[in-house]
Amino acid sequence: TCLPVCYNGGTCISAENCMCTSRWKGAQCEIPVCSPACLNGGTCTQPNFCDCTKDWKGAYCETDNKCYYGKDQVQLVNGEKRSIEYLKVGDRVWSISPDGSSLIEDEIVMMADSGPNTPTMFYTFKTIEGYEVSLTNRHTIPVFDPNDNQIRIVRSSQVTREHYLIMYNKKSAIENISINTRIGFYAPLTLTGYLAVNNISTSVFSDSYRLSQNSFQHAFMPVRVYYHVMRWYFGKTYNPFETNIKEGLHPVVAFYKQHSGTIRTVVLTIENVIPALLIIFILYYIQKIFIRLFYSGLDKSN
Repeated sequence: TCLPVCYNGGTCISAENCMCTSRWKGAQCEIPVCSPACLNGGTCTQPNFCDCTKDWKGAYCETDNKCYYGKDQVQLVNGEKRSIEYLKVGDRVWSISPDGSSLIEDEIVMMADSGPNTPTMFYTFKTIEGYEVSLTNRHTIPVFDPNDNQIRIVRSSQVTREHYLIMYNKKSAIENISINTRIGFYAPLTLTGYLAVNNISTSVFSDSYRLSQNSFQHAFMPVRVYYHVMRWYFGKTYNPFETNIKEGLHPVVAFYKQHSGTIRTVVLTIENVIPALLIIFILYYIQKIFIRLFYSGLDKSN
């Protein structure tokens, strides 16, 4: 007899030892096992079931919340309006420049993530003109901050009613911020890294990886280059990132997430090293020019 008792199908193999099934562990087989393990602060509460923190989702809390509500709409370049849930690779859409001064012809590169039937918590921002946009908590959005008189990109959960949302050629005051649960999330990736949703400028990225908007763009440059080359070669109807996965994380984005630490290090290193090397290169040649001019002047004086 085992003292204490073996739980959850465990087998008593000696007076104080239980042999647990693959789904449980612990002295009494009382601790559930999640394989793979829960990520990003998630807690294994049942066998192969992770209870995620508010910033993450997925079976193992592997996906950060950086998505749009599927019913929100974007405007296509041809004038048609389309819900985000129906966007396709190659759709020509409007984005708004970072300062809000101009419209930019943009393009959908891939659907990075989606969960059509997943209940998702959104922050919904309503402007005084009645425009609304719904974003998950870590999704980023450009806002005008009157305290420092500049446009900043912040996560949705950090937006306050003091901020102004960026629209084409205007800054719009926020009338209301609400938190609600809606069905269906989508994460389209664009060429510019921005997307105008219900006429409001948004970023397509999150703040999960401690990268700025520009750094994210640099990180996804190989994706954009591949997209352009493949569609140039195979035609404008070709989908370079077609996959059998119709819901959930796209394999390309899953690769980025799996190697996020390495990618972040490479991007930040390049961003810091290349300008430094460029400055050194310029100074070196300026020095050579001055030395040449100096000795040329000496030769003329002699």
